[in-house]
Amino acid sequence: MLPRFALLSVSCLLALSLLLIRGGGQDIRPSAPDLLAEKLARSVTIYRDKFGVPHVFGKTDASVVFGLMYAQCEDNFWQLETDLTRSIGRAAEIDGEKWLANDLAYRAFEIEKLSKAEYERLPAKSKTLCDAFAAGLNYFVARNPQIKPRLITRFEPWSILAMNRMGRISGLGRIGLRPGEIRIGALEPAGAPQTDHRDFDLDLTALQSWFDEMKAEPLEGSNMWAIAPSKSASGRAMLLINPHVGFFGGGQRYEAHLRSDEGLNVYGFAILGTPYIRSGFTQNLGWSHTNNYADTADAYLETFDDPENPLAYRYGNGYRAAVEWTEKELADWDRVAGIDSVPTTLFLLMQERLASRSFAQEKFPRLRALEAVINDLEKTFGTWRVAWGEINRLQRVHTSGDEPFSDERQSWPVVGGPGAAGLVFTYNARAEKGQKRRYGTSGNTFVSVVEFGKQPRARSVLVFGQSADPKSPHHTDQAELYAQGKFKDVRFALKEIKANLERSYHPGYGR
Repeated sequence: MLPRFALLSVSCLLALSLLLIRGGGQDIRPSAPDLLAEKLARSVTIYRDKFGVPHVFGKTDASVVFGLMYAQCEDNFWQLETDLTRSIGRAAEIDGEKWLANDLAYRAFEIEKLSKAEYERLPAKSKTLCDAFAAGLNYFVARNPQIKPRLITRFEPWSILAMNRMGRISGLGRIGLRPGEIRIGALEPAGAPQTDHRDFDLDLTALQSWFDEMKAEPLEGSNMWAIAPSKSASGRAMLLINPHVGFFGGGQRYEAHLRSDEGLNVYGFAILGTPYIRSGFTQNLGWSHTNNYADTADAYLETFDDPENPLAYRYGNGYRAAVEWTEKELADWDRVAGIDSVPTTLFLLMQERLASRSFAQEKFPRLRALEAVINDLEKTFGTWRVAWGEINRLQRVHTSGDEPFSDERQSWPVVGGPGAAGLVFTYNARAEKGQKRRYGTSGNTFVSVVEFGKQPRARSVLVFGQSADPKSPHHTDQAELYAQGKFKDVRFALKEIKANLERSYHPGYGR
């Protein structure tokens, strides 16, 4: 029999434990989602390689979904929260009136309501993955109190369905749907007094702006090459993955590797805010995607067949005369957009001028455009002999893309150029007000070359680096590789990963 004071101590401990659990009358026992999160966290390991790429290994597919979302939050929670907020039409609540048109459009399509209903109809397996998606996000917020969400304090399983719907709606501008064909607001009953539609017209103006932003430009088309074994030097099938999208804001590419004991083993990129690999490869196959545009240009074949007048070409029943000139500031150019190339500078800036049609009425538009480029270069740089790499630069600013570029900050010369000029290394840069240089905003993002065999071999590069945090060693550790058109080795087998390991941990433990 226990002494009386021991019984009293045990009673006090039980009472204290009950008080702690119930919070003095308020039940604070872990909820079912919280218990699920703890279970998933301990069933998954994140291996970060020397470039910070997360290799997420788990017991189940749900485990790796959980781990992937946790890793995304570690690297760029700000953008991830922003995109999920925009998907449900609440962007204006944190970013102001400029996002009102976005919110109106997404609410007009009832994204939140339909996503909730879709979640309830999902098969059990799909629901489990959606639950793991939300659990990974919420677990990160709970485990990292220094991170302060701006709006969403708890993510829901249906949020991934909202992200998917947002992606489809964002592409409506490509199919010819006009903003006036979207109705916002209640329909007026028959016989109702005539309503002043000025506010509605303002909505249409805003929606027009939104549609203009949502239209994908031909410059943003992507590259994907599949090479048969008979066409490769090694005799093995190969794949090039090369999406051309924006470097900042929504839709950013996130490199990752997912492997579960249920059979999943895939490497590639996810889009921030989504729990799956969008383009990538497995042990046996690979895939990618590209935007395509039909009839975007017209080509003409001219016939020069007058031996006495070599510049005469057939036109209808007669001839017209072509104009000939020689440019030496281009005759010897090897047509490679290298960072040391002056001809690249002249050619690409001339093409830009011609595309603006500002010289359309000139008798010799190409010559006049070239003269204007030379004059501008001399005014800006003191000479027209400016290497392409001095102008075409890569610089990482805030993940939103709203931070201005600056000639005073670190940047890298880039070998690529605009896709419209026919360059394989597609790199679209913009001129920044008050700056001499131009800085990339879209083009090649995640690029990977895969060779298939008994064990797939691959190389990849991600614009800038894995993390959006300027304090992270992986903020710009791939920038120089990217700028030079080089790759890093992809680690696919666990042995390779561990041999090139930076750290490994369970989500929530060891950050």
